[in-house]
Amino acid sequence: MFSFSFNGIKKPYLKIEKGRRRSIFAPIKRNLVYVPGMAGAYLSDTDTDVRVIEQPIYIKSKTKPELRKLEEDLASWLITEEPAPLIFEDEPDRTYYAVVDGSLDIEEVVRNGKGIITFLCPDPYKYGAEKEVTFESSASFDVEGTVETEPVIEVTLNGDTEYVAVSNGTDINMVGFPAKQEETPTQWQTPIFITSGQTLTGWTTSAEPSLGGVPIGGELKANGDRFYADDYGYNPYQWHGPAMKTSLSETIQDFQFDVGFRMRKTGNNQCGAIRVSLLDASSVSVCNIEMTKHYGGVDTLYPQVLARGNVVLPESQGQVNSYFGGVIRVFRQGNRFTAFMWQIRDGDGVWVKSAETNWLDTSNVAAAKVTQVQIRLLQRADFPVCEQWIDDIQVYRLNDLDANQVPIIGKAGDKVVFDHRNDNILRNGESIIDEKAFIGNYFKLQPGRNNIAVEPADKIQSVKVRWSDKWR
Repeated sequence: MFSFSFNGIKKPYLKIEKGRRRSIFAPIKRNLVYVPGMAGAYLSDTDTDVRVIEQPIYIKSKTKPELRKLEEDLASWLITEEPAPLIFEDEPDRTYYAVVDGSLDIEEVVRNGKGIITFLCPDPYKYGAEKEVTFESSASFDVEGTVETEPVIEVTLNGDTEYVAVSNGTDINMVGFPAKQEETPTQWQTPIFITSGQTLTGWTTSAEPSLGGVPIGGELKANGDRFYADDYGYNPYQWHGPAMKTSLSETIQDFQFDVGFRMRKTGNNQCGAIRVSLLDASSVSVCNIEMTKHYGGVDTLYPQVLARGNVVLPESQGQVNSYFGGVIRVFRQGNRFTAFMWQIRDGDGVWVKSAETNWLDTSNVAAAKVTQVQIRLLQRADFPVCEQWIDDIQVYRLNDLDANQVPIIGKAGDKVVFDHRNDNILRNGESIIDEKAFIGNYFKLQPGRNNIAVEPADKIQSVKVRWSDKWR
């Protein structure tokens, strides 16, 4: 007897029986326009409806009490919030994306059970395994299936460019825009300080006023790809821990300030805090990026961005449960502070935005130029410390572009992804859909021969196109 897998799982106690109701193609609905006095009707258009699969099943158990437990396991497995992959053993090279609909009433047969599962496929098509083709800047390749399918086009750059465009010969999608003859591509941000925890050479132990009255202790370490601490000193009454700072290569007014870090609850009653700051020439904090697990008995992690003590990103926004792995970014442009927060999704590295806030410094209390970066990792009293470290710190000077300068949107080593499945464009995992050209379209691949070209060809290191063949 055949079985099936759902959401990547196959149950050994479950088999499928005869009697499945599954259309050989996705249901279609013809929309007609009737004209008085005319026989018949005009065909207006055609809609593709959802696909419904009714699958009889047989549950094999040893006893009735075991059958009850298997029913519970079945419910836990089949009920999902989003469509999940559904693969039948008699059609192993096709995948449906389905949710369970209605109820599943189990009829007892001695000590076994049988019933009918109704799967609903909001996306009515079935898919083959993902395919890919890699080339330099243009290629022709064949797509199977009977329905057009959405590609993901990954472009790796070998130099600075003000635009990247992908085309199938008819439609184009583009981020940025080519410079005119009289225009000059220009970096709108200049990197001033970038580190991934390679070394603490050049860093010094911090002192007041940048500590804000929080005792210093323990030792900050760098292991080549992160900053961390395994010694926070000892203070059973308040927050405490190591703090170090280093100078920027130049003084900055308008800036972009990125901190990538991780915080995770790994045991009971844990607390912890990460503080990364930009300081002025007097070692007073101008901008703080923070993440705190305040309470041993509460799993919530609280992000915060402060500008001279004024709240840009409040702790009430962007809270996460137990684990954060991502980036908080702050822009200061004139007297406006803008904060963004992203979780970096495991598996594909896509940045998922979870918060965006603004604060206007109308009194110019946080207008001082920044000259230093400071790191703090903290322990609360004698609470155990949660897992916490800093992956990356990046500081950029923001440049004012004149009328004949256009911003460079990508540099050597950047990966620009045109995700036509999800109508998104990403650079190194971060969505840059706001930079999409107005003329851009999320085109599809057609069954049969397809042509893809990427521009500017001299700035392209490699291109990878991924897709799944699709059938009605």
